[in-house]
Amino acid sequence: MVDSTMDTVSFMDLVQMLTAALARQNYLPTPDKDPDKTKLLIYVYWGTTFGPKDMIISGAEGGPTPPHLHQVYWNAMILGYNLQKRQMEMGVGDDLLHNRYFVVLMAYDFQLLRKQGEAKLLWNTRFSLRQIGHNFRLNLPAMAQYASRYFGQDTNGLVYKQVPEGRVEVGEPTIVESGPGKK
Repeated sequence: MVDSTMDTVSFMDLVQMLTAALARQNYLPTPDKDPDKTKLLIYVYWGTTFGPKDMIISGAEGGPTPPHLHQVYWNAMILGYNLQKRQMEMGVGDDLLHNRYFVVLMAYDFQLLRKQGEAKLLWNTRFSLRQIGHNFRLNLPAMAQYASRYFGQDTNGLVYKQVPEGRVEVGEPTIVESGPGKK
């Protein structure tokens, strides 16, 4: 699937966009890139999930057909959802049926990995946004900034926040102040 808002984002673009959000929680680059002083190795994954509804392969009842359920489970795994009834009642299930932009940050103990070869995951944060109607390049900084409040902590499962739709009402214009020669 071609998506110019994502396809033009290089790894370095992504790192630059995530740097401010990481710094907000005091995750800063190691001075002088000294491996002895480096505490974390943060893996970054990003991409797009493919939702059965957006791929126009849904069944007669509006849900995915059995051969495409694997895609729903794959999306759940990538996005960090577990398919518990409570999450489905929150509306999470519908998220798995649509294409979503996602970013996953996984922080490992760098010294343990370097010295003993053991990959110990300390924390991970996953965040996503529905693809249709959004621009990955433009929305990523705000997504990362919002998600940064969860960097380094255990949320005990999914934190699901739906952004409310905005609404603007335009009324009659009113002159508050006029220029030279005021009346």
